[in-house]
This record gives sequence, C-alpha cells and structure tokens, in this order.
Amino acid sequence: MVETTRTAVVANQTPNSQDDFFHAVGSDPSWSESYYFYYFDAAQNIGGITRVGFRAHDGWKDYMHIVFLEGRRIVFCYDRKDMPPGDEDMRVGALSLERTDPFKRWKIAFDGKGQDLPDGRVLITPKRDRPEGWLQMTDVAMEIDFTALCDPLYMFSAGGQHGHFEQPGRCTGHITVNGQRRTFSGLGLRDKSWGPRPWTAPGKGGGDRKPVELASGAASGLFTMWITSVLNENTAFALTFSKTPDGGVAGGGFLYKDGAYHQMLSGSVDSDFEEGSLVHRRNRISATFENGHSIKGVGEILSLGPSKIPMPGGATLVNSGMTRFTLDTGETGLGSSEYWFSVKR
Repeated sequence: MVETTRTAVVANQTPNSQDDFFHAVGSDPSWSESYYFYYFDAAQNIGGITRVGFRAHDGWKDYMHIVFLEGRRIVFCYDRKDMPPGDEDMRVGALSLERTDPFKRWKIAFDGKGQDLPDGRVLITPKRDRPEGWLQMTDVAMEIDFTALCDPLYMFSAGGQHGHFEQPGRCTGHITVNGQRRTFSGLGLRDKSWGPRPWTAPGKGGGDRKPVELASGAASGLFTMWITSVLNENTAFALTFSKTPDGGVAGGGFLYKDGAYHQMLSGSVDSDFEEGSLVHRRNRISATFENGHSIKGVGEILSLGPSKIPMPGGATLVNSGMTRFTLDTGETGLGSSEYWFSVKR
C-alpha cells in the first residue's frame, strides 16, 4: 500500500480564462503545453482518452487518442506533425480540438485511421512476440462535446510560467468505428498543463533514506499513479501519487462534491497486478479531504490502453486503464487509472 499526505496542491487559485489559451513559451527545453480529455459512458462501458501536446522547442505537436470499446477492445491512434514557431493551430492530423468557450465548452473531433485491437494489453508485448493478425487498421469518426460542470481547480502550481488545472464535465456526441455508430452520453474530466514536462521518472537523489516503492516485482518501475473519476454530476475525484527524488511520495488531489472542491489531505492506494506483469487489474483507494469529506472504494480495470514514450536507455510506459469505481457509499461510475512506469532496455 502507498500512503501520502498532501504535498502538491495550491489552494484558492482564482481561475483565469486566459490559461485556457497558449502561454508564452518558457526557456526550459522540455517546455510543453498539453490538453487532456477523459470521457466515459458508464451505461455502455465505452469511453476515450485524448491528449494533444505542443512541444515548441522540439518543433512538433502530437496527439494520443485511445477509444475504449466493449470488452477489452480499443482503438489506438497517434500522430505527430511539425510545429513552426508561433503555431497555435489545435489540429494535429486527423484530430482537432475546438475551444468553443474558454473554461466552459470544448469539442474533440477525429476523422481518420486507428489501430483496432481486440485487447489493448498486446501493446505492452514486444512486437516480435505479438500474435499474427494482432491489429487491423480501421476508420474512426467521432465528435465529443465537453461541457464543464463548474470552474476548474488549479493544482500543483499557482499559474504563470508553470501551471495545471482540472475540470469535470458532461460529455456527449458519437463514436463511429468501422461503420458502427455509437451515440455517446457520459461524464469526464479535462486537464491542462503548461511548463517543463520531461516525461521521466525522478532521479534517485541523495541521502540514506530508503526509497518508497509504489509497486514490487515486475511492476517495480512504477513512479506515478493518476486515478480519477466523475461518478455523477455531483461527485468527482482525482488522486495522484508520485515518487520524489528524495525517495518519498508526493500526493495531491481533490473531491468535487455538490458544487464545491475539497482538496486532499491524505490518501492511500493499494494495487493488484497480473502475475509478472505491468498490467494493473484492481486498486483500492482511500482519501480524506478538507471540510470533513472522505472516500473509500475499489476500482476494477476493465480495459487497458498502453502508450510508450521513448527515453534514453528505455521508455516511459503509460498504462491508461478504463476503470469502474465503486465507493463505499454505493456510488459507482467509470474513470481512469493511469500508471506510469520507467522501463529499461
């Protein structure tokens, strides 16, 4: 079990709608501006995760777009395009984001090809070991409208040159894969980050402190967990646990309840993995929040959408799991359990 007290949330940051636009590019070589959307239809057990990142110093922008369908089936889409200096076009190949009304409404649109996978876990397996016919390319056409339920909550920084906020919302639209159209009606969370983003695990630091391990065995490279769900229009939560260079664990998060945010005071997570694998199957979460609020529950990972970020000497593997959460209160809904691993060659 991993436990932490709040170390990373900034309280009482007044939302500034200009933060929904591009910021002046900072001097750090890893500067990034990124938009994430998580959206799930709990009645159908389908959903999606869309990330669009803008790396000004690297001269490119990219997207990662995962559609979770019935069972363990996913459609995985990725592309990267050149990004000339000053480019603020939010289209990247087949995917586009539209800022309809800052802090209130966004639209995600995709019209292109994707990898149709019967089981997303195959993406963790080296290509040489994947079974014959492990993927088929398919047509994907979809639009999702995100309508915010409330103002965003700023986390981890007070804005300016380095910031991050999150915001729950209502998500409606349609998803068409290989000619089969699904009407979509659900809930989701979006976040935006700007500032340095190296995508790597923290260094080992110094001192005699024994490092805290977030997992053991084959999963010992785990260095970040991001666990979130919008259970209904009155209840949403986000919890994060990350290793720090000094061998500890930093945490943060919030509970959105009945129209107000309550920031995390302490939290814990205990995870089950498939035998000898990086695939997480289940987590048990517990957290306390300001104003006397708390949650406790279980998340069952229904489907996995892995992605790899190449790094010197290996990769950062991000395992994004569509998860059904059930709290002790009886509230249930879909969300995401995102586990980040440092993988060596």
